[in-house]
Amino acid sequence: MNALNDLAKKVPVIFPAHPRAIKQIKNFKLTEMVNYEENFLLNEINNMNRNILTIPPLGYLDFLCLMSNASIVLTDSGCIQEETTALAIPCLTLRNNTERSITVKDGTNIIVGNKPGKIISESIKILNGKNKKHYKIPRLWDGKTSGRIIRILIKSLI
Repeated sequence: MNALNDLAKKVPVIFPAHPRAIKQIKNFKLTEMVNYEENFLLNEINNMNRNILTIPPLGYLDFLCLMSNASIVLTDSGCIQEETTALAIPCLTLRNNTERSITVKDGTNIIVGNKPGKIISESIKILNGKNKKHYKIPRLWDGKTSGRIIRILIKSLI
């Protein structure tokens, strides 16, 4: 939350808050950083910081649209690491590891852990175009998987 607040001083931040995130915000007594009403986050994390737009969770297509138009995505979700790699959007993983290692090796993902300083410094590098990671879509992530599966199935039946 501190890293988001610091980043929001430099760029607008959109935070689609999952219900589990709301629960953890309450568990860790961070509600002073969040305005919410009836368990829905409204429009800002910090009363002093108007650059963070906190919104309820989005459906898949709306979330995909949001990610595809982002300059950077911060997440702890492996699925989002894969989506951002497929979309060629820089992604910072707020964990110390990932089960989606191809997104780090070949994709757009950088593991930064949960230290605010590291999150902010890597975010700034990406936003300023100074990160040294060269992105490429992993081999076979070309949207043609179903065709390959069908060919394999047909071949095995003949």
